[in-house]
Amino acid sequence: MEDFGAKFSQFNEFMQESSWATKLVAGIGILILGWIVINLLVRGLKKVLRSREFDPSLIPFLGNLLKWALRVVLIIVVAGTMGIETASLAAVIAAAGLAIGLALQGTLGHFASGVLILMTRPINVGDFVEVDGKEGIVREIQIFQTILETLQGNTIYVPNGNVISNPITNVTEKPTRRIDFDFGIGYGDDIQKARGIILRVLQQDERILDDPEPLVPVVSLGDSSVNLQMRAWVKSEDYWATRFDLIERVKTLFDENDIEIPYPHSQLVIAGGKLPADG
Repeated sequence: MEDFGAKFSQFNEFMQESSWATKLVAGIGILILGWIVINLLVRGLKKVLRSREFDPSLIPFLGNLLKWALRVVLIIVVAGTMGIETASLAAVIAAAGLAIGLALQGTLGHFASGVLILMTRPINVGDFVEVDGKEGIVREIQIFQTILETLQGNTIYVPNGNVISNPITNVTEKPTRRIDFDFGIGYGDDIQKARGIILRVLQQDERILDDPEPLVPVVSLGDSSVNLQMRAWVKSEDYWATRFDLIERVKTLFDENDIEIPYPHSQLVIAGGKLPADG
């Protein structure tokens, strides 16, 4: 009996000595499991929101916000499991948060700008925009940055503060868009003939809207050409394909009808009709 009591006492001392190791292992296990669960919850939230046709501009933002909020809670839970006083930890987190906030004022400004973007809605996911000197399709509005995809397939990360603080051109906000393109013809060419060709091309394309009516005014007299501008309205989603097709068709018909598209050139006039003699 005395031998059993001695062994139990030794086991109890061993557990007390190894309690920190046990708590550490338990904390790491909870951290790993919690991290996995949080990722699953965020993915599930995004999937549910998409299935209910929730605003695609808000889905990534809410997902990231939930993820980081749950991670903070997880860290507090892990600290409590490891025997760290959560009240003291909260105070440390608050102090660290204040210090980090002062050090990362710009980053927090981007966060606030992200919230402002989602509240005022100057842009939405899927819009084609020009902002901060960059242009592309809005793919995602995150907590700190907005992600654009260019027509060339490149990805641009624009800080949300730059989005808010710079003028924004939202090209696809409205359902229709006007195609403007200048065609220069020679000074000796027939303006009415060139205008008729452009108008005929516009009338033959079913994507061109009748209202507003297409126009082909003379917009300027250049150094080498008379410049006519093709103006036609299309649906926003048809803009680029229609623009490319119209330019090619007009150029082809100009060639077939002997209408010149001149290139800039200079004319050298020699006084007296002679070149100056050397020496």
